[in-house]
Amino acid sequence: MSSYIIKAAVGAVGAVGLALCFGSSKAEAAIPASIATETGFITSLSTQDLIPAASGISGLPAEMPESFKDLIKKLDDCAPPEPKLSVAQVSGEHISLSLDNLSDYNDGTLFSVYVNGIFVETVPIAEIWQEETLSVLCSGVEYLEAETGYTVAVKAQYGLMDSMAQIPVETASDSYFKLDSGTLVYAQTDDGFYPACFTEYVSSATGAITDENGDALAGRPSNETAEYIELQSGDYNGFYVKTTDIDRVSEEDSKEILAEAEEAKKLAAEEAKKQAEEEAERQKKIEAARKASEAKAAAEAKKRAEEAKKAEEAQKAAQQTTPAAPSTPAAPSEPATPAAPVTPSTPTTPTTPVSNDRAAKIKALCDYARGFAGGTYILNGASYRACDCSGLTMLAYRHIGIEISHSVYMQAQAGRLVSVNDMQPGDIIICNSYGHAMLYLGDGYLIHAMNWYDGIQIQKASTAMYYNPVNCVVRIL
Repeated sequence: MSSYIIKAAVGAVGAVGLALCFGSSKAEAAIPASIATETGFITSLSTQDLIPAASGISGLPAEMPESFKDLIKKLDDCAPPEPKLSVAQVSGEHISLSLDNLSDYNDGTLFSVYVNGIFVETVPIAEIWQEETLSVLCSGVEYLEAETGYTVAVKAQYGLMDSMAQIPVETASDSYFKLDSGTLVYAQTDDGFYPACFTEYVSSATGAITDENGDALAGRPSNETAEYIELQSGDYNGFYVKTTDIDRVSEEDSKEILAEAEEAKKLAAEEAKKQAEEEAERQKKIEAARKASEAKAAAEAKKRAEEAKKAEEAQKAAQQTTPAAPSTPAAPSEPATPAAPVTPSTPTTPTTPVSNDRAAKIKALCDYARGFAGGTYILNGASYRACDCSGLTMLAYRHIGIEISHSVYMQAQAGRLVSVNDMQPGDIIICNSYGHAMLYLGDGYLIHAMNWYDGIQIQKASTAMYYNPVNCVVRIL
């Protein structure tokens, strides 16, 4: 418990008429007559009105009046407790202190921080409750430096009463920081800073605070503003992060974070390898399906050619056959009508009379396009249920009497552009960097010729392969 001496001018003090003066001739406070019951006087005193008592102070009386002792006791009872300080964390240019008796203080208590006797800042208790520690980044004159000893004092003040404690601290050689996944990382050029990338996983690195130009602030005047943390190790060594986007951690925590990051990278690499193998297998299936489709198409073409040849030979044989001469003259007969040539078999194309009404045309177009579902993808194909993506959209519009190019890029210019949010049945969706075309059927569904493996399918527009990003939506009719 601290003791105090009141500085007062020599003169009458209330009804007792007691006056004491220790080292001051200026009246700075007046003691009320009823010390035992009056507390307003205590809370009206300033800290300059009190001098901590110590044995051996010149002029201190051997025995104080009981009324004065009562006053000192009241002052002791009103003063906030002395801060119990401990080091929470130190880094190369930062000190973090814990107030181990924080629960002993009243709401409204203020804590003033001093470094080497120089005032740094005043922090309300509510902020310490939130941050859990007192953070020290500068000495009141300049930013802290690595591997340097400092004396940090904390004064607790409640009303006009206060108490103080101090602790010696030496900064570390490095500062450690935690980077969350998705943190924006900046690169520095001669033209300034620009966003470089986002972090892919939680990681840690050493670093140092810098100003807006990327220059280190350690040892520089504390009135300059810290803007960035320059990362000095790890996967983003040499890059910068905003001070507001990164957290300080201890060296021990940093090691744990780095170990977890290595494990995350290992898992990510394994997942990437797995996906690559799956994609390679998928591509094999697509290639096998393509070859099988080409072989099937070649066999069908050969079969049709043979049938056409047989039909042609049969037709020639029929034309060369001469009927037997009649036994009696007869009138000349009509020349024999040549047999119609046999047409190679092809998939049946449904035909439906199409109205001139737009709604009817769109319905006929979509109904016809739905019939392609389950068909085969044929590169550059333009047959019913055997075509590529732009071949499907071309055939669908040809069905209602509108000719468009068998080219995704040309189809993108064949009509007027509309918003994705304004899509209507019959609109052509151009996507995959102008490399794919799909026909919107309405109600959130579309049809498209996908690839050798998947063929022609109806899918939800929101999840269709190649759907993102959409380059444009074209309305032909």
